[in-house]
Amino acid sequence: MGYVEQQLPSGESTISFTYKLSPGMARSSFGIECGRLAHMPEEVLQAAKRHATRMQEIMEARRVANRPRKIAGLIKNCLTIDGRDADSLARALKDLTVFHKLSGSTGI
Repeated sequence: MGYVEQQLPSGESTISFTYKLSPGMARSSFGIECGRLAHMPEEVLQAAKRHATRMQEIMEARRVANRPRKIAGLIKNCLTIDGRDADSLARALKDLTVFHKLSGSTGI
């Protein structure tokens, strides 16, 4: 992450953070840190952190629970493609491989 620093006529300096868009989903949020910078009460920040942690746990449990179904669907897709359609089969196998790599190699 970059930043731009500016000097104001009053002599104060300001800093603006710059962001670069990239594909994919963010692994974490900085909302709580933004709240801290905005001087929100510590008890509010701690409550937000507890709720965020719980939501992450719920999402991870759902991801783990859905993994076997997702893999079964991807395998079924590979098996039902006409063998003469090499492009579709290659895409289906790539989808399966990418999903396996992204979801980790432990368990199913």
